[in-house]
Amino acid sequence: MNDTNDMVASEQATQILTKKEHGDRMAGWLDKLAPTIERALSKAMDTPAFVTTCLTAFKTTPKLMDCHPTSFLAVVMQCAQLKLPPDPTLGWAWIIPRR
Repeated sequence: MNDTNDMVASEQATQILTKKEHGDRMAGWLDKLAPTIERALSKAMDTPAFVTTCLTAFKTTPKLMDCHPTSFLAVVMQCAQLKLPPDPTLGWAWIIPRR
């Protein structure tokens, strides 16, 4: 998980970003984390589809953009380890923003 902290630390997390900029930045972090996600999924599901599901959850839940990126990426890894995509239509896992 150290790579995740390094990625987030290299970015200015306190900047005011537009919704698209938040989504683009998170997409970049998820792409960098994809090999780790793939290992966690261990062929249980398609990694690009899982990453897309996570990014969709991020973009469609505005309050997730207020969370620290490390928190979101940690939840993505937990979902991958449990092999549960955070897809509300499937109803297996949800990413819920908390303060």
